[in-house]
Amino acid sequence: MREKRLKQRRMYIRRRILFFGGIGLLAALSAFLFWKYREKIGGWVQERIAAVREGPEESPAVSTADSTTESPPPSSETEPPTTETEPDTESSPAETWSIAIGPALEEFSKAEGARIWVGDSRTEALRMNVAYDPELDFFIAKIGEGWRWFSGEALPYLEEMLRIGNTDTVLIDLGVNDCALSVTWPEEFHASDYAAEINRLIDTYPEVRFCFYSVCPCSGSYERLNPEIDRFNAVMQAECRAEYIDTANLLKSEGFGSPDGLHYDQETCVRIYNYVLGIE
Repeated sequence: MREKRLKQRRMYIRRRILFFGGIGLLAALSAFLFWKYREKIGGWVQERIAAVREGPEESPAVSTADSTTESPPPSSETEPPTTETEPDTESSPAETWSIAIGPALEEFSKAEGARIWVGDSRTEALRMNVAYDPELDFFIAKIGEGWRWFSGEALPYLEEMLRIGNTDTVLIDLGVNDCALSVTWPEEFHASDYAAEINRLIDTYPEVRFCFYSVCPCSGSYERLNPEIDRFNAVMQAECRAEYIDTANLLKSEGFGSPDGLHYDQETCVRIYNYVLGIE
């Protein structure tokens, strides 16, 4: 009887060992796979976040639309959904970001001393809220994007525009979405990558004035991003040879209005636009 109980106990212990050993093995395998594919997972998560928060439609990639004032983008957690309707394909190069460059380059080539604004939803909000000059100001912007979009899609498109030879100034404002990601995934902190790529542009197109206007602060629930934003701006100021325009300090010293803590109201957008262009 005793031997039978010992045998049963040994079997019980063996099963427990196999059970918990299997769980441990699965956990170790999962951790290994996550570490190995962390960059792909991070990119996929970023795409999913952008897709959910942008909604089913996206803003045009490059806009030369009429400068009539529109309402600022509505509030959301990371990037607001666009409120614009599908763009007219005769006046806009693409319904979504797809590098349909023909019509845009044809329109852009007519400009003299053009200014190209490159950025994310904050740049798109700027376009929607200021009385810009449609014959001089051209926008490459996409909601919810950062380094991956800039290096993979926006940069080749920008260089197509620069090769035409009619650009006076390029004004870049990217980084807030990278900062939002790098809080969780440190490898998504791409300030040095931006600096290196902008420095390459400066060397390649010496006749063009390149400016980086700093990533501006957040408020409310997004205030947690401000230390990362300050770190991003410090790296850009130290490593990037583009003219550094300190819009962040402007808003810190004078205050700003934001409906959601991440994007700015019309009055703040106008102040940023005028400050960047040196308009009193």
